[in-house]
Order: sequence, then structure tokens, then C-alpha cells
Amino acid sequence: MEDYTPTPEQLGVAWSLAWHYGHEWAQAMASVFADPAYGESDDLYSLSAIAETTRASRVSYALPGIESPEAVDHHGGTATLEHTTGTGRLRWAVWTDGSVRFTVYRPAGAVPGAFHRPEDDQGYWVFEAVLGPASPQGPPLNGSWGEYPQRKVWVRSREGAYSRHWYALADAIRAVHDWDNGKARERAREWIKQQEDMAEYIRRSNEEWRRAHESPEAGTSAPPEAAGTTTM
Repeated sequence: MEDYTPTPEQLGVAWSLAWHYGHEWAQAMASVFADPAYGESDDLYSLSAIAETTRASRVSYALPGIESPEAVDHHGGTATLEHTTGTGRLRWAVWTDGSVRFTVYRPAGAVPGAFHRPEDDQGYWVFEAVLGPASPQGPPLNGSWGEYPQRKVWVRSREGAYSRHWYALADAIRAVHDWDNGKARERAREWIKQQEDMAEYIRRSNEEWRRAHESPEAGTSAPPEAAGTTTM
């Protein structure tokens, strides 16, 4: 579904997750989401447009990364943005209203003969967590992750869970809350500023080097004579 166009909230949550986990398209689109006006206009981005932006911004020698979110068609006009991390530990699906379903697995093969979900061959799942859409109703929650709009959360667990599974789930939920409370956008703005400062530093250094090597003094200076030599 390369031509699928996510809703602003759906894409914003997916971007925050991608930013948290270091996906290439999240950096390529950072300026869009760092803009405080994101979501307030009619500017929508299809997955194909995101992929084109990612490829255009890629450094020529860089290895290709994840160019855009992946949409899964649920028929009836809706699609989710889904991803499975490289370890196979975590999978997420972001719905059009910004709600998210996380599934935490023990990767396939970890438990021989373990139950597998019928729709995939991912492995033995130990947690499923669903975060409802961010609600502006009521005061924001305030906790160790800072203030953020309220989301209803449902968690279902099975046997075989260890602390690493809880950590994986908590880390993913943090990325969603970082979208809700604006922290992901703040980090993106800081990163953009660092990139701009580095580019300016390189430009000035190159300019100074060029001026130093193109000056008349640099072109007429001769190397010093070796000790013990005479000039005829």
C-alpha cells in the first residue's frame, strides 16, 4: 500500500516510534514533525512520498534503511502502520485515530512447540497492550514520563514473561507518550539544530582552507632549505 495516506495522528505516532527506534525515514522527515504546526494544515503525506523524501535525503555512501512505514490493509478503507523490530521482540500497529497495539514476543524458536498467533509466525507472544487514542478530556497525567494526555490502556499477558519483556513494552509506550507530550518533537528540533551547526562548521572550515590555499602568499612561498646546503 505505497499510496496509502495516513491520518496526521496515525503518522505522528508512527513517526515517534520510528524516531525512538532510529529508523531512517524518521530522520528524513524530522523537519516535518518538528514543526509545531504539524497536523494543523491539510498537508498529508503518502507512504510513497515519504519513501521518496527518504531516498532524496540519503547520503550517497549510506546504507539503505527503513524508507517509510508499512501499511497493512484491513479492507473497508482502513489500514494500520505496522512494524516488527529487528530482534523480533516487539511489534506495533498504529490505527487511524492514533491508538496503538503492541505485541511483545519471545521470538520464534525460543519455546519449541509454543503457541503461535494464527495470523503470523512471529513466535510465542507474552504481552498484548492496546493504547487508546490520546484524549484531550480532563487534566493531563503527570508521572515520571512527564505530562501527557490521557490514554486508556489494556494489557493482556500470558505465561513466560520476564523483566526484559516488561522493559520492551515500557520502552515502546514511552515513545508514544513522547509524541503526546511533545518530547519527541523537541528532540527532533535539537537534532536538526545540531545538523545545521555541523554543516555550518564544515562549510566555514572548507572556506577557510580554500582561502588559505588560494592566497598569493601560499602560492609563492618556497620550502626551507636543508641545513648545510649553499645557494649558487
